[in-house]
Amino acid sequence: MASNNWLQLYHDVLLETDETMLPERLKVAKAAIRSRVRQLGERDRPLERRAIGCALTNLGEIQKQQ
Repeated sequence: MASNNWLQLYHDVLLETDETMLPERLKVAKAAIRSRVRQLGERDRPLERRAIGCALTNLGEIQKQQ
């Protein structure tokens, strides 16, 4: 999985207009983020880590609205 794949999948959630597709897009984006966090391990990538944190917060808010 490419290191920025999570970002594209996150953007896909934000741009999704079909409510029936949203749960699956959320699931896929969250899985990609978890995978990227594992890939990062102990590496110091503060900007990406901050972006991941913001993305997870936003995805959680979107999921609550479902």
